[in-house]
Amino acid sequence: MLSAMGQRAFDETIVGTTRSSLNIGALREIRVPLPPLPEQRRIAEILDTLDEAIRKTEQVIAKLQQIKQGLLHDLLTRGIDEHGELRDPERHPEQFKDSPLGRIPREWEVSSVAEQFDITAGITLGAHRRPRHHPHPYLRVANVYRDRIDLSDVASLEARPNDLLGKTLASGDLLVVEGHANPDEIGRCAMATEEVDGYTFQNHLFRLRPTRLSAGFALLWMNGASTRRYWWRMCSTSSGLNTINRSLLSAVPVAVLPVPEQQRVLALARGASSRIEQESEALRKLRTLKRGLMDDLLTGRVRVPTPGAADP
Repeated sequence: MLSAMGQRAFDETIVGTTRSSLNIGALREIRVPLPPLPEQRRIAEILDTLDEAIRKTEQVIAKLQQIKQGLLHDLLTRGIDEHGELRDPERHPEQFKDSPLGRIPREWEVSSVAEQFDITAGITLGAHRRPRHHPHPYLRVANVYRDRIDLSDVASLEARPNDLLGKTLASGDLLVVEGHANPDEIGRCAMATEEVDGYTFQNHLFRLRPTRLSAGFALLWMNGASTRRYWWRMCSTSSGLNTINRSLLSAVPVAVLPVPEQQRVLALARGASSRIEQESEALRKLRTLKRGLMDDLLTGRVRVPTPGAADP
C-alpha cells in the first residue's frame, strides 16, 4: 500500500473536508494486485535489498558527519602547519599560547567580528514593503540554513533603488540569523553565492562582509563550536525566542589565521563536506530508484522473472 497506486487508492477513500477520515466500507473495496507467490517473494527480496543499501548509506553519512565534526574541532583549535599536519599541543606545547579562546597556535591572533567584518542589518518589513511597482527579491530567515542557502521559495519586497543602497548581497557575503526558538539554530550562518548577487535581505538577518578573512574560513568559524558556545552563553532567554543583536554579534571572538593556513584549513573542511555530499547524492538516487521500482513492481507494470517460470 506504499506504492503510488496504493496511496491513490487511500486518497480516494478519504472523506470529509475539514477533518479527513477513512471510510471502512470503501477501504474494504480497494483492489490489490496479487501476483503469484514466487513473484511476491522476488519483489520483496528486491525491495529489501534496496532498503539495506539505503540503511548502509545512511550509516556511512552519519559516520562521515561525526568525522567531519571532529576534524573541524581540530582544525579550528589546532590548525594545520606548513607541512600539512595538525599541530599537537601535548607533544609541542611551545607551539601554543594562552588566549581568550583558550590555547591556540602562536601564529594565530584573536580578534572580533566587529574588527573582521562590515556588519549590516537587513530591510525592515511591513505593509509598505508589499511588492507593487518595484519588486525586488530578498532572503528571509527561512532561506538561511547552516552552511547553505535554500532558494526554493524566494519572496519579493517593494524597494526603490535608494532603498537598496548598502543592502544588497554579493558572492562571499555571510548571512547570520538573528533569532530562533531553538538555541542550536541561533546565529546559524550561510554564504551568499553568485545566484543571489544583487538580492537584498530582511531585518532578521545580518550581513557580514569579510575584510581580512577568507569568506570560506569565516563561514567555518561562524558555524564552529567556539561561536556556537558563545551564542549559548550570551543568548539564554526565558521568552522562548533566542535573539542576538548587533552588539553581541560585534563581540563574537574570531581567530585570525595566516592566509595560507586559512586556505589549508578550508581545503580539508571542503574535502570532508564533498565526501558527505557524494554519499548524500547516492542516497537520493537509491530512494528515487526505490520509489520507481515500487510503482513498477507493485502495479505489475514490470514483471519479475521467477525460477521455473515460463517465458511470456
